[in-house]
Amino acid sequence: MVPPFICWNAERLILMICDMQARSFTIKLMPMPMDPSKEM
Repeated sequence: MVPPFICWNAERLILMICDMQARSFTIKLMPMPMDPSKEM
C-alpha cells in the first residue's frame, strides 16, 4: 500500500508540470504576458 503523502506529492508534481507548460504556452501566444505580481 502506498502512503498517502507519496500520492499527494505525485499529484502536486503533475499539477506543477501542467501549470508550467500552460504558462509557457500562454507566454508563446501572448506577445506581452501579464504578470500577476505587477497587477497586485
